[in-house]
Amino acid sequence: MLSSKMLALLSVLLLSSHVLPLVQSTSCDDKTEYLYDQTCCKKCKPGEYVLENCKYQSATQCATCGNGFFTNDYNSYFNWCPDCRTCTKDHMTYKKNCTTTSNAVCTCVEGYRCTDSDCQACEKIQTATVPSAITTTIPPTHDIMWISVSLCCACVCVCVLLTCFLLISRNARQYGWIMPASPDKSNSGSSQCTEEEEVPMPVQEMCGKTEKLEDV
Repeated sequence: MLSSKMLALLSVLLLSSHVLPLVQSTSCDDKTEYLYDQTCCKKCKPGEYVLENCKYQSATQCATCGNGFFTNDYNSYFNWCPDCRTCTKDHMTYKKNCTTTSNAVCTCVEGYRCTDSDCQACEKIQTATVPSAITTTIPPTHDIMWISVSLCCACVCVCVLLTCFLLISRNARQYGWIMPASPDKSNSGSSQCTEEEEVPMPVQEMCGKTEKLEDV
């Protein structure tokens, strides 16, 4: 009877030794704890790494990341921290420097842009060029004003000259300033009659027909 009770007790102890680690592993907080040697150990804070894992009655020992290394979350990195990113590629510069709790952020210099969201490389920004044949140069405002004033003055001068020419033409006709046209050849014979000479009466009457009188 006693031996059967002892066997039952041993069975319970053996079963609990196998079940207990499983229960402990499911009870660890994934955010701040990690499982090590069937024990939930505390993770190290951002900016630190695990120097020594926890034991039965001792907590996890953490150390601060060195220069050029970082951790940005609770972690169980043992004796190491991730390297900081370097922004040393062509046309690249630092947008944010690396710290022990955050990685560096890269960007591109002026005139260049990142090829992806992580800015792994930079490319030149292509600017649209307008052909020179269709480009027009707009003169400054003061040049436009002077051009307009010059055109107005020219129009006024032309109008004044035309008015003066018309007035001179009218006065010349009224007062006889314009020379009369040369007399026609047909009237050359009649002009002979105006000469102050003593001409017989028949000749005066037949002025312009002297050729016929000579024949008679």
